[in-house]
This record gives sequence, C-alpha cells and structure tokens, in this order.
Amino acid sequence: MKRALFLCLLIASVLTCFAEKKNVDIRFQRVKEGVIGSGIDRSIVDITLPIVVTIDDSTGYLEVTAPSDLTGMVYVYNISGSLERSASKLNVTLPIPQRRQTHVVTIKGDDWSGEGKFIY
Repeated sequence: MKRALFLCLLIASVLTCFAEKKNVDIRFQRVKEGVIGSGIDRSIVDITLPIVVTIDDSTGYLEVTAPSDLTGMVYVYNISGSLERSASKLNVTLPIPQRRQTHVVTIKGDDWSGEGKFIY
C-alpha cells in the first residue's frame, strides 16, 4: 500500500515538473507610410520577426524573447481592454493574473507592431 502511494506521488511530481509552455501566436505588421498625390498612404504589411512569446500554464508567466538588436514595448490587456502588465523591453517575463480568461498581448516597436491572444 505504501509503495502504491509512493509511486502515485512520484508520478504526479514528475508530471508537474514538465509544465507545458504554450506558444502565443503573434501577428506582426509593419506600417509603411508614403505620399501619394496630396494625401498620405499608410499600408500595412505582414512581417515575420524573431520574437517568441510563450505562456507557462503552471506558473502563469508570459515570457517574451527576442534578439538583442530589437527594441520595443510589451503590453498585456484583459479582454475588457484594461492594462494588466507592461514592460519597456522585449526580453521579459511577466506574471499574469490567474483568472481563466482571454488576454491580449501587444508588442510595439518603432515601425512595427504585433498582437496575439491567449487564455490563462
């Protein structure tokens, strides 16, 4: 009986050690501005940036990693649009309030921005 209990506790602890990090899909866009005739033309172009955003389900931390030559700001909003967390750099780990709701992460650079949604 003690062995069975020990085995169950051991399996449970091993499973929690390998907490799952999930990637957050971020759609990045670059705004290109130009002058056409007498007006300003702003066209949005989808781009790919080497920025990875993950959420750790067990700890509730949002991790943003990017190359050191990229600069930008990170904002995390709840579904109502209220700002929950922000950071003035890209390589950051932010705690997310555990509410089991949809959150929106927005990442902004000089001439690009990205946005994605996740549930935590």
